[in-house]
Amino acid sequence: MHVVVPLPMESVVFIISPPRSGSTLLQRLLASHKEITSLSEISLLLRFLGEPSDVIRYADYRETNIEIAKSDIRDVWPDFDNSYRQQICGLMEHIYERLSEGKKIFID
Repeated sequence: MHVVVPLPMESVVFIISPPRSGSTLLQRLLASHKEITSLSEISLLLRFLGEPSDVIRYADYRETNIEIAKSDIRDVWPDFDNSYRQQICGLMEHIYERLSEGKKIFID
């Protein structure tokens, strides 16, 4: 029996562009390469790191409640933002690695 162990992912590529500018076509062209993979416009990292003022969302789903909660947390944990970002970075590395299907590059 021959077992293939995939090599770890080497990098994540982010495509950032305005709507209707060809980014989906670019993503699909790049993902057609044998060492690159992606999913359909997942934009995962923005969901964790983007603040309402940084990321325009089509619907806010009570973002104000989340911001109030974060403000309360910051009052008792001054280093919350730094810790939160570090943990999100580790989580995203893990997620991208799992989604990379053993390929060298993942596109988000």
